[in-house]
Amino acid sequence: MNSQEYLTNSHYTPIGLINEEHKTYLVRDTETNRIYVWKCLTDYDRGLLQELMNNPPVGMPRIHAILECDDDSIILLEEQITGLTLRDLMKNETITREQACRIIMDVCDIMLPLHTHVPPIVHRDLTPSNIMIDNQNHVVVIDLNAAKYCNLEAKSDTVLLGTPGYAAPEQYGFRSSSPQSDIYALGVLLEKLLEGSAASTPALEEVIKKCKRMEPTERYTNVNALKRAIQGALDHPNTTYPNNVAVRVETPNTPPPSSVNPPTPPVMIITEKSTENANFSSVIHSWFPPGFRSRNIPTWILACVGYYLIFYLSLTLELSKPTPNLNLLKGTSLVIMLGLTFWLGNYRNIQRVFPPCRSRNILVRWIGALLAGVAYVFLVFFITSLLAV
Repeated sequence: MNSQEYLTNSHYTPIGLINEEHKTYLVRDTETNRIYVWKCLTDYDRGLLQELMNNPPVGMPRIHAILECDDDSIILLEEQITGLTLRDLMKNETITREQACRIIMDVCDIMLPLHTHVPPIVHRDLTPSNIMIDNQNHVVVIDLNAAKYCNLEAKSDTVLLGTPGYAAPEQYGFRSSSPQSDIYALGVLLEKLLEGSAASTPALEEVIKKCKRMEPTERYTNVNALKRAIQGALDHPNTTYPNNVAVRVETPNTPPPSSVNPPTPPVMIITEKSTENANFSSVIHSWFPPGFRSRNIPTWILACVGYYLIFYLSLTLELSKPTPNLNLLKGTSLVIMLGLTFWLGNYRNIQRVFPPCRSRNILVRWIGALLAGVAYVFLVFFITSLLAV
């Protein structure tokens, strides 16, 4: 069943066409009466989309469901964001320098958790069409169709995606995409936002120039560094902004220039140390065991119960006949149950090392995961038998 047949036979009713070429619709769930964005994807990373669904990033639409089609495509049901894209805003009104800079800095905040994820997640298509200002004046980054895990060891991306003019040079096959690819796009986007109002300054031109360097290593090291540079350019418009100076961002006494500019926090200290702390926190969180990575308290409680049962059942194991290797068997039981938990929970994206688990076919992925789990159990028992001799 292809995406069109899926839509016809499902409990989702089309109520609007967003993009006919990409088979993107506005649909209503007849069971809950909720409205979603219905997307058909043919080039995608299934594991990445599943992770984003389980751990929805702040400032991006939530993924409600991922539906499998028979033709290896998938249907993505996303939260509907009501508002205007930057593309629409740029056509209909002049965006001031402060508004443009605030928008880019807000996108930096949204992208920080993705870029500091292990491995980093790259959006690869940050354009005016994929950034919105919602009805609450918040910046929202949409359209994760081109997103991928960063693999710096790869010579180039497997699939070349991105919008011409905004895609970094490496996205055309020169090398693999990285967070610096998104920084390149943000530099282009800032340049486009400032074009209409002639609001650029020497300092902002330097920021844009650094973002758009041909060599990724010559661009800003991360989005926090870019954010600091933009703030410095606002504070000192006629001078270049040193990349390692801390910046204090405070709420202005006057209201924002227009509704385009989303509200900023009362006080925000951005320093090299705060950047390191954010990165360190993200890295630490990525090492949490399955069940503790969702930041969901009920899930944590269930995980605690599950791990307790694993340890309890393993360490209290008793056999009907006495055996001198009982402690070894207890340890083997614990290793097997914990190993299967971490494998099936895709701890640190471990399933990506096994090719069948990267398949777009959900049946192949499940069979691959089960076969690898069985092989792991046999391997542990084989090692145990050697130790017991």
